[in-house]
Amino acid sequence: MIWRSGLDALCDYFNETWLAFTGRTLEQEMGDGWAEGVHPDDLERCVAHYLDHFHRQEPFEMEYRLRRHDGVYRWIFDRGVPFTDDTEAFAGFIGSCIDVDERRRAQEAQQHHNQEQLAVARDFEKWILTIVSHDIRDPLGTILLAARRLQDISEPLGPERKHADIVERGVHRIQHIVEDLLDLAREREGAGIPIDPKPMDMRGACRQIIDELEAIAQDRQITSTARLILPCGCA
Repeated sequence: MIWRSGLDALCDYFNETWLAFTGRTLEQEMGDGWAEGVHPDDLERCVAHYLDHFHRQEPFEMEYRLRRHDGVYRWIFDRGVPFTDDTEAFAGFIGSCIDVDERRRAQEAQQHHNQEQLAVARDFEKWILTIVSHDIRDPLGTILLAARRLQDISEPLGPERKHADIVERGVHRIQHIVEDLLDLAREREGAGIPIDPKPMDMRGACRQIIDELEAIAQDRQITSTARLILPCGCA
């Protein structure tokens, strides 16, 4: 569908394809009569976009709903460009339109589907977080109490005490993971993640990891080497 406007920004030409689409006569469409077919919700945006680019003499692209000859509004893609006369002076705009209603509605349907899927994913995430924050914490507390009971009744340097210590450290690690997940949930809800920096014994942390690996891979020998590097100016 082809249209053209003059120096006054009013349209002075529409081709037969445009007239067949709208079901209107050339006289009805001339000037700003074409705007009568634009959907009321799109009219102000459409005209403002056109006039802004017309006054700046810059090409434009836009989509709006145009009433077809059967009264149905269809999404069209409209592209307009300035043209010049024989003296290379600005003479107005010429534009072309294509019906993109199927593509537009498919995009809207896909967007609606994506929003539904996102809502399902968020509900699932909330359900998982509920399990993490309640159903996992309770058995972890029971395991921790049992590990501490074993520590109390076992020899300080005995193998039972060592395994009980490993269990306790494992429980603490899972608790940290639970807290990390809850922090992530708070961040996704816009509440931010609280930060509480504390000193940490890196050598001790490595030793804990090695103890856990040794319990899993008992046929392996695991060694560690750590060298303490102090910041400049520290004794």
